[in-house]
Amino acid sequence: MINCAMITILAATGYTGQLIARELQRQQLPVRLAARSAAKLKALVNDLGEQVPTLAADASRPETLPPVFEGTRVLINCAGPFIDLGEPVVAEAVRQGVHYLDTTGEQAFIKLVFDQYGEEAKRRGIVLAPATAFEYAMSDAAAEIAAKELEPCEEIAILYATPGFSASQGTKKSMLRVLSSEGYLYRDGRLVLAQPGAERRPVYLPNGKKVLAVSFPGGEVIQVPKHVQTRAVIPMMAFDTGTAALLRLGLPLLRAVMATPARHLIFRGIEAGSIGPTEAERAASRFTLLCEARRGEDRRAVIAEGADPYGLTAVLAAGIAARLLKEEPREFGAVSPAMIAGPDAILEMSRAAGVSWLY
Repeated sequence: MINCAMITILAATGYTGQLIARELQRQQLPVRLAARSAAKLKALVNDLGEQVPTLAADASRPETLPPVFEGTRVLINCAGPFIDLGEPVVAEAVRQGVHYLDTTGEQAFIKLVFDQYGEEAKRRGIVLAPATAFEYAMSDAAAEIAAKELEPCEEIAILYATPGFSASQGTKKSMLRVLSSEGYLYRDGRLVLAQPGAERRPVYLPNGKKVLAVSFPGGEVIQVPKHVQTRAVIPMMAFDTGTAALLRLGLPLLRAVMATPARHLIFRGIEAGSIGPTEAERAASRFTLLCEARRGEDRRAVIAEGADPYGLTAVLAAGIAARLLKEEPREFGAVSPAMIAGPDAILEMSRAAGVSWLY
């Protein structure tokens, strides 16, 4: 029998979906698993070691989606690339009045959710929270904290330093799309079109290392202005100068290749490799998140450091889903993760997963 207070994971047998399933099980939350392959679902249930309801569903076949939402209060969508597969899932969540979370890192999809479905979701009294993951829940919380007492800010700059990061198949595909597509930065109080790498600045990390911060179309430019007063939001990635120079030369070529059928060969090559990093590789993937809010000469920085972005994604997605299962969110409609239960909730969840925060 399906529990009416159920959390359902779509694409549960993928790399991130499996991690979230295990985290929901660890938290003893009611969960149902949905995926294309019955064999993979059976293997995951056996791995979990207990009877968990399952359902066959395929994000690329919208006609299979309606049963996924029946008896579900919160849907966690892990089926990417989201710009290809995500919209029918969001549309069905709104139609059936079910809270929706996902693990996307794709700015274009986040913008679509906010622009096309936010108002109807608000009228239906549900939450649509794309990117409830390491990216961009952590930076979303950091931005609200950094901006405190400085609003309206002139700028919020966000930097990710992830040396040695091992990516899953889904992340590799999404990053190729992000880096090969024109996106947006938030400048002068509005979204402006910008290519990846449009902004570059030298930055010193907390350990004293100097890196080159290179802008990219991050989800924060959509999310942060919804709840923080700021004139600009600039998401950036940290590179050493040599890698940054190669990136500058390689991005035009990548954009050209991704605009041709050759992109399918690239994706097939990714799919032929490992589904994602091993547990040891995840533990070795350390990160530093640096967020700085500025108004005039006044600045406030928030620093988060930890390891295992994928494990942290599972903790955050499961934790936010649990909140929505048990209590009302602070706001309805298309929202950022910090708008659901406040930035302190994200800090609490991430600290429990070993993240240190300094501000």
